[in-house]
Amino acid sequence: MSEEDKEKALSRRRFLQGLGTGAAVGVAATSGIATVLKPPAAEKTTTVTVSQTSSVSGAPLPKPQRSGVIEYSHEKCVGCERCVLACALVHEGAASINLSRIMWREEYIKERIQEPMFCRQCDDPECYWACPKRDQALCIDKSTGARYINADECVGCQSCIRACPLTPSRIGFDPQRKVSFKCDLCKDRQGGPVCVEVCSEAGAGKALTLVTSVERK
Repeated sequence: MSEEDKEKALSRRRFLQGLGTGAAVGVAATSGIATVLKPPAAEKTTTVTVSQTSSVSGAPLPKPQRSGVIEYSHEKCVGCERCVLACALVHEGAASINLSRIMWREEYIKERIQEPMFCRQCDDPECYWACPKRDQALCIDKSTGARYINADECVGCQSCIRACPLTPSRIGFDPQRKVSFKCDLCKDRQGGPVCVEVCSEAGAGKALTLVTSVERK
């Protein structure tokens, strides 16, 4: 194992130990971490046609307010996966990569690639338009503008997952609860996005930054 890999492994252990005490995200320690997802194919975009008009009048629907977004720096990332695990702990109470709102890419084709993949909080969100319970299940947060899913209203149709223009889709699905889930920019968390808070500083500095809707280009 190279010195770089040793550092990443140590960083991950320290993080999980910290989470066990509740210091990092205020969640009780969990019994284990789920198996890492199968590495997804290289990211690409697809085009999905969904209705953006009223089903009653056929008139164009108002464009949702703009959202903030998490920006990622590949040069500063050390591949510790702190962001992925903290996200799952805060939202689901379990350090399971399968339940994280952050997708993790890890492959060894031409070179070693380890990086998180975030929802882009699209200005014109296809997931939002595709939801049959728009504004009830897939909603727009009035404070941050984040496109988020209300699990209590989600019917598990996965239309939002299919509508996401990114591959892999940035929307996950919980097979036990039969509901979809996605990044909500930790809209109900006082400290803001936990992924930004716990991002490692072992490398060149923090790799994650929250860009507000006002700051976003």
